[in-house]
Amino acid sequence: MEEFLNELRHAAFEVLLLHPATTRDKWVQILIEQYPTEVTDALGTDTETTRERLNKMWHDTYTDTAGVTRSYADWAALFATEEDISNYYKTIPK
Repeated sequence: MEEFLNELRHAAFEVLLLHPATTRDKWVQILIEQYPTEVTDALGTDTETTRERLNKMWHDTYTDTAGVTRSYADWAALFATEEDISNYYKTIPK
C-alpha cells in the first residue's frame, strides 16, 4: 500500500510541475483524470472518498529530490508561473 501512496505522491508533485498556478480543485481533477491508476491503486475506487482524501492531501508534505519539504499547497504557490518552474529546475541537483 505504501508503494502505491508513494507513486501517487510523486504524480501529485509532477502535476504541479506540469501545470503552473494549479489550484487545489484543478490539481484534484488532473490527478483523477490523468493519473487514474495511481489514484485508484492508492485510494480506491469510491469517487467521493477519493476526492476527500485528495483534498486533504493538498496539505500533506512532499520532499523533492533536493530534500526540500513543503506542502503541495506551498509547492503550488511556488510554481505560479512557467518561469518559477524553470528557476526551480535550475536549483535542483542533477
